[in-house]
Amino acid sequence: MEPIIVPTKSRHIGMRQIGSLTSLPPEQRWTILAQGLPLLLKSAEELYAASRAVKDEPRIREILEGHAAEEAAKILILLDFVRCPLSRTDDAQLLLKRFYDHGSRLMYAQALAWRPTDVDELRRYVDRERRSHYLEGYAGEYILPNSQIFGREARLYADLVRNQDGSFVWNDPADLYSVEHGWHSPPPALQVARALNKAGAFAAGGLSIVHRVWAVKPFVGPEHARESDALIQRSLELLIEAALPHTDAEEHDSRSIYSYWQMPLYAIETRVLTVDLSELLAEQEREMYAQM
Repeated sequence: MEPIIVPTKSRHIGMRQIGSLTSLPPEQRWTILAQGLPLLLKSAEELYAASRAVKDEPRIREILEGHAAEEAAKILILLDFVRCPLSRTDDAQLLLKRFYDHGSRLMYAQALAWRPTDVDELRRYVDRERRSHYLEGYAGEYILPNSQIFGREARLYADLVRNQDGSFVWNDPADLYSVEHGWHSPPPALQVARALNKAGAFAAGGLSIVHRVWAVKPFVGPEHARESDALIQRSLELLIEAALPHTDAEEHDSRSIYSYWQMPLYAIETRVLTVDLSELLAEQEREMYAQM
């Protein structure tokens, strides 16, 4: 029987307890995660199925699709926790905070579309995309908020928006849907989560295999994408040897894992980086001079 750690503070009782995993021995971690990962996948699947049922309501459809992608991204965050070497305690603790952070979840979902050559390039991609604001236009004449975060909020809420020139305008979520939006297939985060589940990676034994394969090599930079592909291959080989893949697993599931499962991000900051207005204005001025 696994040891029970008695709570010592009121905040240790109730929901939002993912961070507690770092205080548990590895095998107990895998047991708890093996119970929760299928529930996260079920939640994502239900949200995605609901989005298909309201396809004629584009705003509601995109809200549900977005939530499905975030639920699946939470799976990828937890699998990064599994892939993280036990010696990197600080990375593991910071990583689990991402489970509750919208910006980090959106970053995990977004990162699946990238094909960086190594961890350092992946870090540059993330640093670029996590900025709170960026320049847009031929000469960077417009200062705009982070498109992923703003898009999420704009779909959900009617709210007062202030523009760079100081003018105010109300965001009407309905205005976002004058053109067709949304995925025509499941979000990549959901696709790779499905595939990893079918491969047997969500079982306690599967999680133990994933940890043993990945934790021997920290991905902190400049590890190459080829090294990640080799560890994916080794993980799948050992999962098959352990007879863990589901009976409905198919070849396209392996392709989804190779195509979408990104290199570990546990050593890369994913939270939104607040950019000071003075920095943006200086950057804007440089852009304008460069076009003269």
